[in-house]
Amino acid sequence: MTSRRATLSAVALAVVSVGWLDPWSKAREASQLYTAGKYDDAAGKYNEALTDQPDSPVLHFNLGDTAYKQGKFTDAVNAFQQVPTSDVDPARTARVAYNVGNAKYRLGAVAEASDPKAALGLYAEALVAYRRALGAAPDDVDAKFNHEFVEK
Repeated sequence: MTSRRATLSAVALAVVSVGWLDPWSKAREASQLYTAGKYDDAAGKYNEALTDQPDSPVLHFNLGDTAYKQGKFTDAVNAFQQVPTSDVDPARTARVAYNVGNAKYRLGAVAEASDPKAALGLYAEALVAYRRALGAAPDDVDAKFNHEFVEK
């Protein structure tokens, strides 16, 4: 019985050590869930991963994508706003701004029937985000198309 307890203790210690040695295991699991279309589960795993790495721009970005896929556009914007953007990484700045623009557009579309004034404000915020994306990546045809679409 004593050797069995020792074995169980060793297994438990190994499981804890693996998490400590591999801080990205939760993020990888979240990404697999996202890829499988299990967005609720993926969001939970991304949030768990953020507990261990609260300043990770990748985790915040992926959580934003997950929230967007869930139709939780406000949550998506909040997650994207946690991703630092700067001139140092224009590709990241462009991706974040583009996604914020998409989420703001969706929020505007939802608000259009009940609060047209709020919808116009959200559409304006989407345009600003698309312009920021174009500023960071001038050749981004998707950002250009979305900007022109929302502008009309």
